[in-house]
Amino acid sequence: MKENDRMTTTKQQQEKAQLRKHALPVGSTVLTGKSGRKYKILEVLGAGGFGITYKAVAEVKLENGMTASMFFAIKEHFMKGCYRDTDRTRVLCPPTLKGDVEQSREDFRTEAERLMKLNGQSPHIVKVNEWFDANGTRYYAMEYLDGQTLEQYVGGRPLPEAKALSLLLPVARAVELVHKERLLHLDIKPDNIVLKTDLVSGAVFPVLIDFGLAKHFDGKGRPTSHLVAKGATEGYAPMEQYGEIDHFAPEIDVYALGATLFYLLTGKNPPKAFEMETVASLPCKLPPDVSPRVRQAVAGAMQPIKTSRTQTVAEFIAALESAEGASGKKEEKSGEKTVPFKHKKDDKAWFRKRPVVVGAACLLVCLLALWGRFLYVTVNSDEWKAKHGDVEAQIFLGEDYLSEGDTLNAIYWWTRAAEQGYDSGQEKLGDCYYKGVGVAQDYEKAVYWYTKAAEQGYPYAQKKLGDCYYKGEGVAQDYEKAVYWYTKAAEQDYSVAQFRLAECYALGLGVPQDDREAHEWWKKVKANGYAPYTLPREKNGTQASQ
Repeated sequence: MKENDRMTTTKQQQEKAQLRKHALPVGSTVLTGKSGRKYKILEVLGAGGFGITYKAVAEVKLENGMTASMFFAIKEHFMKGCYRDTDRTRVLCPPTLKGDVEQSREDFRTEAERLMKLNGQSPHIVKVNEWFDANGTRYYAMEYLDGQTLEQYVGGRPLPEAKALSLLLPVARAVELVHKERLLHLDIKPDNIVLKTDLVSGAVFPVLIDFGLAKHFDGKGRPTSHLVAKGATEGYAPMEQYGEIDHFAPEIDVYALGATLFYLLTGKNPPKAFEMETVASLPCKLPPDVSPRVRQAVAGAMQPIKTSRTQTVAEFIAALESAEGASGKKEEKSGEKTVPFKHKKDDKAWFRKRPVVVGAACLLVCLLALWGRFLYVTVNSDEWKAKHGDVEAQIFLGEDYLSEGDTLNAIYWWTRAAEQGYDSGQEKLGDCYYKGVGVAQDYEKAVYWYTKAAEQGYPYAQKKLGDCYYKGEGVAQDYEKAVYWYTKAAEQDYSVAQFRLAECYALGLGVPQDDREAHEWWKKVKANGYAPYTLPREKNGTQASQ
């Protein structure tokens, strides 16, 4: 695990641990729902997002008039920054958070109501029984599922294709229903799918749980949730999920479904979106007995570029359910006979047919020409070339995405080029980390990629690496190393590096102070038409040579 990933995971674990510290007292707390049920808190199940989840027990009246003790999962709205009163039950929050807490609590209620609306529509979505207010906050009660998660069930062992599909397809259909309510789940993964056993039939079936990251959108695709818990499970989240989700995008959940199917078939977590070498390699990672249709479905669902990905859950389901015996369909209707064509001796009849034959031939030629043109344009497009490993096309495509404001896809293609050892891609990736464009600003990673490109002799990266050593950004400040890299770039007639080198000689930074050498480099700068300003004053207070 990389250092940044480890730090992020540690931070998330610390936040969850902090939330657990604020949990209700176990064994002595009783919550009363709108239904009149008394929910006794038995244990803390988890924490994250905007809430803490508990296991509870309550007496439920049956249809025959008798009562029975049943378990429930209770989710409590509890935002980071809130705390308990001295009674350890009432939730309090600072005045500065009051507006956010009230808005978030309202979103919490609408989340519960939307899930309640789905009750009965699918047994594969966790059932929400009711929501209610207590202790200065809000709760909702759900069915409690004590079965294994898919992650526990698989346990690192790949499942046969038929078994994997029997577990994944019901969940996919449930997600399709969720999407019809304009709701994205945003956290589909094996650990959020629980196996439930029907008490009557004994059948075991999967149930999708944990809507803590879910986000709702209106009819125009705009988010209605004002405050949302951000998060992305590596391997199950596409690149765009690491940014702001500002429109209804079912393809995000499609990616997670494809990744979950990958896990079921291999017993291993899929590669992280940013580290996937190429989507074409995914089918190769699947066991050899997996059918071509399923390989294609997984690859289509996990396309890194969102516009190339399977766009809806319905399309993903159709890809998995496509008939295997399509090639065996009858080509002729029952009772029809194929009659071989014979020329008649009647020349007049043949000449009457001749225009039709010639017209059909011309049409065929035109269609072939159009198809050839289409293939020519396709194979010469940057996107086609980039997908097939052309590093220059990957750079151009990344620049196109950047010009459209799509930094995630720009970084993706530059990463592809950089990992193939292309110096321009390495330099551009260094720029992203240096400036914090599309990624968190990280000077050390910028230096890493600048060094990769600089060592290949790329002058622009050499100059930027020299800047890092000059300023002490991402590395210890070292004027000598700065001069070393400035010299490398300057010798390739890069005027900006020549100017930096002239400055170093004028000021005696990393090299002995030398007016003559400074002047020589300054002349080259002026000859190249780059002279933003005069050289700085020397240490002894005299003006450097102009």
